[in-house]
Amino acid sequence: MAEENKNRNQKDNKGKFPKKPKFSFNYMWIYVALAIGILAIQVSEFTGPAMKETTWQTFKTEMLANNEVEKVIVVNKEKAEVYLNKESLELDKHKKVAERAIGGGTNPGPHYYFNVGPPEAFAKEWKEAQDALADVPDNEKATLSYENRQDWGEVIQWILPFVLIIGVWIFIMRRMSGGAGGGAQIFNIGKSKAQLFDKDTQVNVTFEDVAGLDEAKLEIKEIVDFLKNPKKYTNLGAKIPK
Repeated sequence: MAEENKNRNQKDNKGKFPKKPKFSFNYMWIYVALAIGILAIQVSEFTGPAMKETTWQTFKTEMLANNEVEKVIVVNKEKAEVYLNKESLELDKHKKVAERAIGGGTNPGPHYYFNVGPPEAFAKEWKEAQDALADVPDNEKATLSYENRQDWGEVIQWILPFVLIIGVWIFIMRRMSGGAGGGAQIFNIGKSKAQLFDKDTQVNVTFEDVAGLDEAKLEIKEIVDFLKNPKKYTNLGAKIPK
């Protein structure tokens, strides 16, 4: 361990610490995360409770009147979720909702749902239906409660298309800009990257630093020497090279 720390802190030949590799973020992870999110939403819909749609009239006459309901939860004052009691789940008519859609096992509910309509009207109809069960003790009657619930699945499905559009746009911009510096480089198309050098510019590269190409280097040296001492060559009848 000590040897690793020593090597990690060791300086290079120029007396500088070696630079640590920069983290490069790959946008493909965004697409992977989006794909996993979509898959999770779809799987949760199939593996969730086997809830079946019904109507208020069917619920009142075939379930509530027969004392098959344990409780009802009204979600966001729009949808009523029906939970059947254990005895009624053993009946053949509720066989489709008695087990989970995938994986088997007892379905804890909700088992049915229906739209409640105006909350005030539904509360009145519920009371009338409960009062009609005169032969059922109050402690055995179905209970009614209200909940405010946020459906994150719908929120994600609403936001997801915009996220995909933005992700595709960023991907296209990066491809058009060469994959470096983000989509902002698209606005640099057509701009020259040439640099202007003058006599005061410090150039650290010499001909000795370039391997091979001896004939090309010799010709360049002659051109440079001609530009520095043109009279030396013009006296010999040489012309200015083009």
